[in-house]
Amino acid sequence: MTAFIHKGNSQTIVHRIASGISHAWQTAQARSRVRRERQLLATLDDRMLKDIGLTRADANLEAARPDWDVPDSRLPRASSQEGCQPATLGILRQC
Repeated sequence: MTAFIHKGNSQTIVHRIASGISHAWQTAQARSRVRRERQLLATLDDRMLKDIGLTRADANLEAARPDWDVPDSRLPRASSQEGCQPATLGILRQC
């Protein structure tokens, strides 16, 4: 069976694939940043924690959270959001 793809459809497919890859990359970067921040939080002494309004128990609880448990506010928006620039060849979409 032969599949026919019109030029407009192929550009849409490429755009969606590029957007998906970009979103996955941005999500991985956000999770990595949160993981580093949690690791750094665990290294703060009690005085520093008190300065930012946390206890040792708060810091330990946050540091123990799994890597995939990232607040939605720290994750990139879905690629369909307005204000995103379209992907171009060789350059990932930026939101």
